[in-house]
Amino acid sequence: MNLTNKQYDLAKKVLTVGVPGITAFIVTLGGLYGFSTEIIVGTITAAATLAGVFLNIASSQYQDEQKPDYGDGQEFTDKKE
Repeated sequence: MNLTNKQYDLAKKVLTVGVPGITAFIVTLGGLYGFSTEIIVGTITAAATLAGVFLNIASSQYQDEQKPDYGDGQEFTDKKE
């Protein structure tokens, strides 16, 4: 899964700011108007958690691709000049 930096930043912002804001809004409305919010908030939270897992996988793959390969066994240490 390849994401551009812009796509990654947007997805991260939606998952870390948008989803909590939306779920808080739904819970607040449910309390004010007396309707159950468990199903919708649970569904949104489960979907956001799954999306976060996929985003983390994409980030890990990107980080692995960015690691330098010196070809001399120093991939896990700093390059010595």
